[in-house]
Amino acid sequence: MVTGAVAACLVAVVALFMLVNSMSNRYDGILTGTVQAGQDARAMQVAFKKQVQEWKDILLRGSDPADLQKYTQQFKAQEATVQDLAARLDTQVTDPNISAEIQKFRDQHSALGGKYQSAYDAFIASKGSDYKAADAAVKGQDRAPTDLIDKIVADLHAQQLRLVADQERQVRQEQVIIVVVGAALIAGLLTGLHFASRGIVRPVVRATSVLSEVAAGNLTVSMDGTYDGEFNAIKESINTAVDDLNTGLARVVAGADRISETSRFVETVGDQLIHSAQVTRASLDAIEQAVRRIDPTVGPPSLAYQLGEVRRALAAMASISDRNVRTAEDARRSTDELRANSDNLQRVVAAYKLKPAPAAERWVTGPIRAIAAVGAKAP
Repeated sequence: MVTGAVAACLVAVVALFMLVNSMSNRYDGILTGTVQAGQDARAMQVAFKKQVQEWKDILLRGSDPADLQKYTQQFKAQEATVQDLAARLDTQVTDPNISAEIQKFRDQHSALGGKYQSAYDAFIASKGSDYKAADAAVKGQDRAPTDLIDKIVADLHAQQLRLVADQERQVRQEQVIIVVVGAALIAGLLTGLHFASRGIVRPVVRATSVLSEVAAGNLTVSMDGTYDGEFNAIKESINTAVDDLNTGLARVVAGADRISETSRFVETVGDQLIHSAQVTRASLDAIEQAVRRIDPTVGPPSLAYQLGEVRRALAAMASISDRNVRTAEDARRSTDELRANSDNLQRVVAAYKLKPAPAAERWVTGPIRAIAAVGAKAP
């Protein structure tokens, strides 16, 4: 789901980029086409008016050779500028009506140029004195080109306004599209983030809950559910750790139980050894008292020696019996300490809630309990 949302967002971003790029290209087309054509038309309009003004300066000041040369050069320069601008304008305009007007202006301007040249030649022939005849030769000839160029400028301006209006209308439409696509993009992102957050939050919450239970001593819990990627690895790691901890503590419990049972068995055996040693010592004491009551003088000469050997043997046996009693008592104390430690360990582990121990581990302590029970019944 998240991958699909990201892919949809990328597609939407690309579409918006293409739309904005299209808008930019259209504006560039207006700026480099119609706007530039309008500027060239106005420049041509100004240049033509300057050309007409230069002609008037020729007639008014042409009697002076220096002024004649100056204004003639300026007249020719403006005439060339008008021709160049008209030629360039003809390549920029795509409207057939305006193109026809430009061509018509070029024809009129070319014809007017011929008339200006004829009038100029007549003016030069009069050595600059007959300016009236030169002026009469071209009088009113510039009105038609002037009106036509004014119309070209006005038509280009109107075309520019239409294109701008059309562009503004398209921009408004595309703005609606951008808003809709942007809203869809935001909705897609929010949806993707929602599912992504759920995919992240759910396993984190579950893992936190399991670890909290483990910290509280409950080792029967596990992290269930189906997760993707790293979260599945986290799930497996937590479950493995809990199982290992549960198994380890279960073995500790089983070991402590076995130690406790064994210590009870050893304690029972020790009690029996102490009792046997005490009985043996009492028997030895009784035998020694009986030996002491025998009169060595009433028997053979070797009787005294034999009685002495018997007493020494009884003393050695009594010493051994005493050592056995002390050894059994030491073993009893060690066993008591071992059982106390085992009981403490069991109390510590009892704070944890473990899973049921496997049958094999429960079976191990069975023989030890049986032996301890038999030992407890022994006299």
